[in-house]
Amino acid sequence: MGPFQHDEPEVFQILNEWFAQTNEIFAESYLPRSGASGDFFLLRSVEEYRIWMQNTRSGSFGFLLKTPQLPLRGVVDEAFICEARRLVDDATWFVGIEPPRFPEDLNFLASGRGHADLHQELTPLRGQNLWFGADFVMPDNSLKTNTSPDELVVLKR
Repeated sequence: MGPFQHDEPEVFQILNEWFAQTNEIFAESYLPRSGASGDFFLLRSVEEYRIWMQNTRSGSFGFLLKTPQLPLRGVVDEAFICEARRLVDDATWFVGIEPPRFPEDLNFLASGRGHADLHQELTPLRGQNLWFGADFVMPDNSLKTNTSPDELVVLKR
């Protein structure tokens, strides 16, 4: 299924169902062959989706995740770092972001793989508010299709 045109009625039906179940959807806008990675956002309403799409360049794909991301949220301290170690094992890629404010894209403050990187990345962030978790896996941008019911791929023409 998908990708859908960004303004198809089915897209809004899916988003309305999702927002009835969760209060946030992670989104990435990706312009193929642009030489850059995508920009990431946190959407909290269908209206924010509309604004996001208005500001997205034609030819871009939008990848959306319904499943909540970055479950550890709070001020970085020793307890936060211990909980972060519990969440990710030594083989897991992780990210930490500043709490998002739409329409700004996500501000990545920490990233790495495993416990050594985790300690190195989080220690200087003590006292800061952070959202942390395993690096989110966006829908496959080479297939441009939805591969699970908790993801959505849209194309802005």
